[in-house]
Amino acid sequence: MTFILIWSVITVLALVWGVEINMYDDYHIQYGFPMIWAVHQLVTIAGPVDIWHVDFSALLINVTFWLASIIVGIVMVRYLMRSTRKQRHKVQHFSRSRVLKILPRQASGIQKEGCMSVPKVC
Repeated sequence: MTFILIWSVITVLALVWGVEINMYDDYHIQYGFPMIWAVHQLVTIAGPVDIWHVDFSALLINVTFWLASIIVGIVMVRYLMRSTRKQRHKVQHFSRSRVLKILPRQASGIQKEGCMSVPKVC
């Protein structure tokens, strides 16, 4: 769940974060990562302007890219969690079986007063 929240914030920032491009006769802000989907032109050689250039196909590609990356990320996190759980289960299963084989040999006949009749070390 934490991964999804963090990746969602990264996605929103990648879509709306603006990068200022300031040249001597041109000042504009570009929006979008990895593809620029909007440009806000503020100054040209002729003077100040306020023009927006929006490319909806680049916006669609950006949104598709970020949604696909979050799906791949979720699949990878689930795979890693599953493989870690399997390894942990193998370790626990091995240690439990090992204890069951060793404990009766070591504990056979060793009982202190007040213990049940089950052979174990009190």
